[in-house]
Amino acid sequence: LFRPLDMVNSTFDMAVIGANPNRAIGHVEPLPTVPVDVPMAPAGGMYSSANDLARFIQFQLNQGVAGGERLLGPALLDEMLAVQFPVHGQREGYGLGVARTGWFRGRNADLFSHGGGGFGFLSDLWWLPELKVGITILTNSADHQLQGSLALQILDDLVHRPGPFYDRLMALPYKSPVTEGDGRWRPPATVAADIAARALPPDPAGWQSRLGDYSVIFGASMIDPRTPPTRVYEQDGALFIDESDAGDAGGAAHLRLYETTGGLFFTETGEALDFRSMPPTYRSLKLKQVGAGPSPLAWSVLAACGLLMLLALLAMPARPIWRRFRRQCIETRSPAATRAAAAANGLAVAASLCGLASIGLLLAIPRLIYAGFLGWLALPTGLKLLLHAPLGLAVCAVALVGLAILAWRRGWWPRGQRWHYTALAVAALAETALLAGWRLIGLG
Repeated sequence: LFRPLDMVNSTFDMAVIGANPNRAIGHVEPLPTVPVDVPMAPAGGMYSSANDLARFIQFQLNQGVAGGERLLGPALLDEMLAVQFPVHGQREGYGLGVARTGWFRGRNADLFSHGGGGFGFLSDLWWLPELKVGITILTNSADHQLQGSLALQILDDLVHRPGPFYDRLMALPYKSPVTEGDGRWRPPATVAADIAARALPPDPAGWQSRLGDYSVIFGASMIDPRTPPTRVYEQDGALFIDESDAGDAGGAAHLRLYETTGGLFFTETGEALDFRSMPPTYRSLKLKQVGAGPSPLAWSVLAACGLLMLLALLAMPARPIWRRFRRQCIETRSPAATRAAAAANGLAVAASLCGLASIGLLLAIPRLIYAGFLGWLALPTGLKLLLHAPLGLAVCAVALVGLAILAWRRGWWPRGQRWHYTALAVAALAETALLAGWRLIGLG
């Protein structure tokens, strides 16, 4: 349809869009940039322009005719606009990619719409065939509802202004009001049975490697560690997916899965969970398997490191008093030892604060270890600094190790003080190694 409708700026080809310097750039917090590729095709993922979509609406208003040529037969358009699997008396609902609602402005005109959103964009098409008017609205951000409220307000103003649209509205016959649905698609009653009839025999042993929690991958490899994951689990010899905590718009909770081909599963509502390639996908969205956070052993190491760092902070103000009590005056040290002690004190404080901040961050967001470094995101300054705490710890740990080695070789400071800084350096290095293994050290 793009070619005969002269929709020259419309395509599903992401390479074409990426090479277009005049394309709109999507915006969604906290991503500084939004990837061009979207995993929605063929259900979505089309890039277009307002002019092109206006031509598509004209094509709808002209009942499949463009440039004097019929491109689609009336029967196909009627099928697309008709409510699929309607309940008794239902006139409005969801067709084939098109929502059908009523325009209750003194008459009941049929209002059709199709919306899309995600990956930094929100957009809607609305048209009233009986009034011969429609509107398209495209936005390159996703933190609003203008695509619906603004479009309908503009339509309302147009239709109620004296002119042809208002005259057509007033000429419509009266339609008795009926109880309507919410415009959402509902699967046919037989879909669960149809999928079950095509399922392979249950294979609980073969499913074991697929059980667990999964988070959606955004962009190349990022996940949102704050969003509860989707869980795949076995119960009574059957496989289920629980997305009740994953923000599913349809309110789906515990859906049974049926394996129709090795590694390919379908829910009872027809969504696909595909393990045939890596990473697996659900609804075409890439998934990453995650756990509950650091292992018990890792938590033990973090707890030991955190305790040493806390003791180091508490001991800092008491050390001068202890030195006076033991008559170990700082004036007896060499200038180099004095400067090294001052540097070690500063590094000890910085390392302890960065280490404790990193541990606190993991306590608040345990699944951060699966997300990696997120300091490159457009986040509030405080959170951004907190995400850089592992980097600060790594720098301080390396410097502390260097000072501790020099102190032992040159005999700086009392032995107890040397052991104190050495223990803190080891703790900082141990925590740094864990944070590096989780890819939490970065600069951005």
